[in-house]
Amino acid sequence: MRNSRMLIKRVAIALSALLLVSAIGLAQVTVSLPTATYKVGTTQSIPITVGDLTQKGVIAFQVVISYDKTILKMTGTGVTTTGTLSAAFPAPTVNNDTANGKISIAAAGTSALSGSGTLIYLTANMVGKGSSALTFTSFQFNEGTPAATTTNGQVVVPSLSVKASDITTTAPLGGTFILPITTEDLTGKTVLSYQFTLKFDSTKIKLTNATISGTMSSAFTAPVVNTSVSGQITVAAAGTTALTGSGTLINLTGTVINGGTSPVQFTNFQFNEGNPAGAGVDGSVIVGTPVKPVLISKAPATLTTTP
Repeated sequence: MRNSRMLIKRVAIALSALLLVSAIGLAQVTVSLPTATYKVGTTQSIPITVGDLTQKGVIAFQVVISYDKTILKMTGTGVTTTGTLSAAFPAPTVNNDTANGKISIAAAGTSALSGSGTLIYLTANMVGKGSSALTFTSFQFNEGTPAATTTNGQVVVPSLSVKASDITTTAPLGGTFILPITTEDLTGKTVLSYQFTLKFDSTKIKLTNATISGTMSSAFTAPVVNTSVSGQITVAAAGTTALTGSGTLINLTGTVINGGTSPVQFTNFQFNEGNPAGAGVDGSVIVGTPVKPVLISKAPATLTTTP
């Protein structure tokens, strides 16, 4: 009997230890930097995102991030809290060490943060072409609780960028809009063809076709377009005369489905068979509050007869 009691006690201790480990694991919060492609010369808001902070008692955080200063440079204070989870905190304390490619941020408030999403934005200029790791040197919530699990990111600034435009449309429901796809200078690069795939939010918009009239590709044959996959468009175009200059490579035609914002994201891009090397830079379509078009009758409300 005594041995049985001891065994039960040992099992209970083991279970308690397992529950404690599980609780610690569940208490950890993910903190991530993105992997993103941007165009040289642009200013970008790079999000630091977090998992759910609800009821975790987070009233402070501090972080150090390193990056390649030849590719990007943090501007001004290097951060912004507008529209983030920490927007209600006082302005963070920032050491923006651009000479060494490092930024240190400390922020604290009196009300605990809640929810998941963007904790804070880094604000950076893309000053060079190439790639830069975004590396957490350190990260801490409060005095170390809850524990944070960090995921590093990367910024890619391609040597030849192709950009999906950022546009706002006020077209009504079912109305159409044009989304330009632009490119940097192709002179001397012998570009005779290109192909790409874009994905979008099909609850907000639908990209339906591609047109080359009035674009750099106007001498190419009509593009081949595939929209068989929901929320995705694939375009391929080719010609016998190499493209030159920069500007609008091709125009996509879209239809308004609902109000809101749809990201427009490249899943792939290729010039020729991969040479010259190019990369797609994502864009967006903001749809205003669309309404159904109203048919106004020109007929008189009543008919009158003359005796």
